[in-house]
Amino acid sequence: DEALKHIYTALKIKEEIGDKNGLIRSRNAIGLVKVKLKMPKEGREWLMNGLHLAKEINSLVLIKESYLGLTEADSALGNFGDAYEHYKLFILYRDRLNNDVITKEKVESQMQFEFDRKEASAKSEQEKKDIVQRNIRNSIAAGLAGTLFFLLVTYRQRNRIAREKKRSDELIIEKEM
Repeated sequence: DEALKHIYTALKIKEEIGDKNGLIRSRNAIGLVKVKLKMPKEGREWLMNGLHLAKEINSLVLIKESYLGLTEADSALGNFGDAYEHYKLFILYRDRLNNDVITKEKVESQMQFEFDRKEASAKSEQEKKDIVQRNIRNSIAAGLAGTLFFLLVTYRQRNRIAREKKRSDELIIEKEM
């Protein structure tokens, strides 16, 4: 009884704010509590009301929950044929939701795989570009170093030739004198 008071309060709040999911959950909860309190006929009415609203908004999860509650209500009423049908519908929606989850997980996995593959490809391309740039930079550095070495050798040779020429000129001048 105490649970019902709280659920009715929640139902009223859900109606005021227009929360259809909350309305369905509250109606299903009232239905289940009524079934537990040995009022399965009233409970079934609440659950059917929740089911109709769940179908109206096409909430598979809430439709599934409503069918499970109706299974309990019909069993309590002795309507085992209806209970069986509602249980089959519960199983159908449960499996459909599970299949949707599995399909979603597969799609996410495939998308992640494609993303990782493209990321690896982009990383590989960037590494190739980095290697080419490093080779160009190293070639330029080696060319500059070679040029600098050549200039140094040429400079030293010119200085040595100039010194030798000066000495030769001095020797010629000494001989003439």
